Amino acid sequence: MHRLAALSTALSIAILATPQASAQIRRSNGDAAPSPGRATSAINTPAAPAAVAALPRIALLRPDRYSNFADDEDMAYERLGNALANLGRFTLVERGRIDAILRENQLGIDGLLQGQGRLTELTSVDYLVEINVSNEVMTQTGKDRAIIYNDQWIGSCRLIEVRRGIVARSFPIDTRASGDSMAQARGRAADQFVASALAGFRDVFRLQTRIVGRQGKLVQLEMGSNNGMQDGYVFSALRALPPVMQGALAEAPTLEVGRIAVTRTMPGGSMGVIIEGADRIRDDDLLVEDPGASLMRLGLFVGGQSQNAKLVGATATDALSTLGRVQFEVDILEPYSGQSFGVALGAASGTYGQNVSPLKLDLLAQWQLPLGESLRLILQGGVGINAVNQPLKAPVRVGEETVSSAQSSSVTGVAGAAVDLRLWGPLNLRAGAYWRPEAIYRDWSLGSGNANTPVAADAVNITTVQDGGLAPTVGLFFRF
Repeated sequence: MHRLAALSTALSIAILATPQASAQIRRSNGDAAPSPGRATSAINTPAAPAAVAALPRIALLRPDRYSNFADDEDMAYERLGNALANLGRFTLVERGRIDAILRENQLGIDGLLQGQGRLTELTSVDYLVEINVSNEVMTQTGKDRAIIYNDQWIGSCRLIEVRRGIVARSFPIDTRASGDSMAQARGRAADQFVASALAGFRDVFRLQTRIVGRQGKLVQLEMGSNNGMQDGYVFSALRALPPVMQGALAEAPTLEVGRIAVTRTMPGGSMGVIIEGADRIRDDDLLVEDPGASLMRLGLFVGGQSQNAKLVGATATDALSTLGRVQFEVDILEPYSGQSFGVALGAASGTYGQNVSPLKLDLLAQWQLPLGESLRLILQGGVGINAVNQPLKAPVRVGEETVSSAQSSSVTGVAGAAVDLRLWGPLNLRAGAYWRPEAIYRDWSLGSGNANTPVAADAVNITTVQDGGLAPTVGLFFRF
């Protein structure tokens, strides 16, 4: 908390600025080449605020009042207009004016797409937005007071480039929502419809910006809220590579060298933190918005762990066996410190010898701390369900069934620690250990259909199992 407070104070005294001739929104398939590298100032160097660059001018077309789903389209129309205004990267043209001009010039969307482009000359609109709800499915489940109302919207959102008279992008949308009333379900479906459309707009109109100041992992970016920047946005740092000839055409490939998360925005600029590639990102790299990225990170571990067990039977033995382990992780990154917090669900299985098959299921809370650019410490703790299964020396009749195996289980605490070493891209080498208290499996049962019959180990002549302690673990970890 002290570290965050200190960083927040440092950010508060930084004067954010943008270069006078930059900071504009480009289409994701735009033809602007990355500008050459330039020297940047320290992150706390004062600078004068820059003028806001021109934003694309768009207008929403009012839905057809004779549509079968006019009420739904009107609801989406109003909410999408507010959402686009709040997005901050467009200039919205008054919608009533567009409708009037279309009527006066007898110019419909079909005519515009066929090359009758007089609308641009009259209003200087760059894009038109047309929404359509083609189907709605309302259902309800449950009964009495436990009724749940469901609403599904199927439709699309079209982005029409007026100058060329083409559909620049069309977003098919299929949303489902539930609520305690049909009105609530419809409202939520409308919100999801708008959210899907906004995701499409962010993908088409990706923000592009540059680093104008840097101090360690903290960076100052030239774009601010005046250009649509918002807290939490994630940018990929791209570096231009030498052109490559593809037939008669030259292509300019790019290499992603890292990622930056925006932590604070102001009108004239913003602050961010390098979350990947601090040793690779340069000040002249082009930063391109990644609309699908977030500070949530997924990971998958695949490897093995060594488990020490004692088999107590007619002949007592010690079994040191290797179990296969798979673990799925979900983390939320805290960008200032690079720490992340999340949960992990792990499973390990194998054999202890004498056909004794163990199964370990762990639900863990975890904390990850970077130790360097390629090294990360992972600490985990939680609850483990431990079970063993082994065949009987002789099958046993239970009711109308013949049972050939017995099971026992226990619930214990689990603690783990590991270190990830990044090998390449998302691939990491993980080495560590899990610890659980030693447990003796005394309460055995015979599985019979959906019922379990308790049984003493001596009664069916099976091996008593004791395991626990430290279990070294090694394998590969994939970060998605």
